[in-house]
Amino acid sequence: MINIAARADTEAEMLAFAIKHGLYEQYVVTPAILDVDGVETTPAVTDWRPSKGTMWVRWGTTGDLLTAKAVLDEDGSEITPAVKAPGFWVVIRLHSDAFERTMIIPADPDANEVWDRNSIAKQVKDDGEQGDFHGIEYHKLEGVSVFTHATLNALVVDTFGTPGHAFS
Repeated sequence: MINIAARADTEAEMLAFAIKHGLYEQYVVTPAILDVDGVETTPAVTDWRPSKGTMWVRWGTTGDLLTAKAVLDEDGSEITPAVKAPGFWVVIRLHSDAFERTMIIPADPDANEVWDRNSIAKQVKDDGEQGDFHGIEYHKLEGVSVFTHATLNALVVDTFGTPGHAFS
């Protein structure tokens, strides 16, 4: 199992990346209706969901990553609003089927870096642009920035003093 954090400008951009890389799958909500001759009279209704073995959680339940807490007075009234990092933020857990499907067997069995263990993260690192967010490394491909979850979570909690994210 691995956890990665990701950021895109919009939720739609994140979904497009997820679909392209097999992290979301299309499923049938309502099957097509056929007449007695087998002609479709009503098309099937489909939607998207995380593929088997992936768990998607919006950072902070809303997709907002806070870089500074709101400042409140003694009555709890907001003096200064919280500061949000731009974009839509998620944490993705790859386990069971998704982990097996995207796993890289490293030459070094002690390799623990997400970039060396997961084919999607490796592709983002190899083909994307490297960047820096408040001193931590990320890699960006197709409009989505990918971080190691542990590193981003530590930055948020230890440096920003804002709520991080942990799976329960």
